[in-house]
Amino acid sequence: MAKVTFTIYLAKEGQEHFEEILTDSAREKLGRRGLFVHNLPEFGDGGRLFVFSGDEQVPLWYRRLERHFDLAFKVGTKSTSAILMFRKERRIFACPFAFGWMYLNDRRLEADFGLRAAINALDDKRLQQIERANLSDAIRGVELSPFKRDLSSFGLEAALNLVRRVGGDAQEDSTAETMLGAQSLKITGDFDLENLPELASEALGLFTSEFYKDTSFVALDVIRPIRDRALVDKLDLLALERIKEGHEDFEFGLPVALADESVMYSFQGPGLRGGFPDLNLTDYLNALGEKIEEITPDTLKKHKVIASFQEADRPDRTWSARQSLVGTLVHGDGLYALNEGEWYRIDQAFRDTVINSFEQSCAEWDGFPKPRPLAKQFQENGDGVYESEGQYNRSVGKALGYLVFDTVMIKVPDVPNSGFEVCDLLDLQNKRLIHVKKNSRRSSVLSHFFKQGSNSARNIKCYPLVREKMAEYVGSQYSQEQADELRNSFDNNLNDWTVEYWIADRPRANGLFDIPFFSKASFSEERRSMQSMSYNVCIRFIPLH
Repeated sequence: MAKVTFTIYLAKEGQEHFEEILTDSAREKLGRRGLFVHNLPEFGDGGRLFVFSGDEQVPLWYRRLERHFDLAFKVGTKSTSAILMFRKERRIFACPFAFGWMYLNDRRLEADFGLRAAINALDDKRLQQIERANLSDAIRGVELSPFKRDLSSFGLEAALNLVRRVGGDAQEDSTAETMLGAQSLKITGDFDLENLPELASEALGLFTSEFYKDTSFVALDVIRPIRDRALVDKLDLLALERIKEGHEDFEFGLPVALADESVMYSFQGPGLRGGFPDLNLTDYLNALGEKIEEITPDTLKKHKVIASFQEADRPDRTWSARQSLVGTLVHGDGLYALNEGEWYRIDQAFRDTVINSFEQSCAEWDGFPKPRPLAKQFQENGDGVYESEGQYNRSVGKALGYLVFDTVMIKVPDVPNSGFEVCDLLDLQNKRLIHVKKNSRRSSVLSHFFKQGSNSARNIKCYPLVREKMAEYVGSQYSQEQADELRNSFDNNLNDWTVEYWIADRPRANGLFDIPFFSKASFSEERRSMQSMSYNVCIRFIPLH
């Protein structure tokens, strides 16, 4: 028997009729020309075939040819697709053909049916495809392998890696040979259409199974993206209710990385004029005033945050107020986090570990000179922006007697294009590699910031030539005496050094400094890596003037 591939969707529990699974546009076609419905009472526990036939159209490529050539014939095409729906195990399944999936209503389907079925059926050591997103670097990618690979070889050991789609060889006792799971489950094997109901029944069992917890796929439970649109709507509503009630669970963060720190923020929608040097939910709520009781989740999607730059030739960056919201809430028996427009379910034990790691690393300025706050610089129109990190580092470095390494690129030996910043400021006396960042509300930017410090620490630890290049720079820009002191410090005990992060921001409404949850998760991972190299690690906050 030739190998066949089917794609299966699972309707949510409570769906009674096949038509409920269709989109509004598909249901509008019922009873009209172009939609054929065929009842299949003997297929599974009862089924129905929907065939969608479009009007005949002249292809665009033919129209182009017709304008240039005197063609004596006409060409027309008619797009046709279908959805085979059937009941099995008291659930409704849908198997689309061609582009029939476009007529399925996402809100009526299990959002992670394919993914959860796949991780219970796939051999985690014989994977071929993974689509993932990483919360620490905001990068999404698809990795394909021409051969079978172990899950860990795809680089998914970090808690912040989210698996959106996974494919490979099924376990030996599975009917299918290969599977690819996301919202739907794509299965390939030696079977035919008559086997589809039994395949769906097997897939339902896999969907509800917890076999994956005995494999490396258990890591997927730590942070799980929410794909159920109805649940997303519910969480949006709950978040807005918390904000209206005055709770401090949510704040504004920046969903995009902005290279220039000297930026001004304004709002479009709530009627607030003028700009702010920082982005705060409080300013937005103050602009709404009593109208806050009237806003809905859709309002947050319509209202805009605008970032304006000092350079006249740089265009403004605009995104929705909803996309700026970051925070957490409890719903039912789950803990959920909103970050850069996406909702995630968080494992409670993982959350506690992340919070503890962050809190243990936060330090006061006892025993160290406290640097001055970042200064606000006002424009002619009265709008204010904060000084850039570069200006601040040079000023503070001079005032406190620290060595300034900001923008100084040190290369890893024998590695092309490997220049990196070892730190922004180097406290030679106290052996501190200091990294400085303005604003603690940029989840992706902060995560990159923590990773920069970790990578720098690793290069300094692993490559003696890197340490020598640092000393040579100090000798050329400061004094040979300080260069020798740096060499001796590295040679005597490199384990005495501290990687220190300075974050400049205003305290939250409760008077405490904080950073977004996913930035804390990223910090926790990088902290663990640096501690394994015998570095001390800490975070200190600098107030904004």
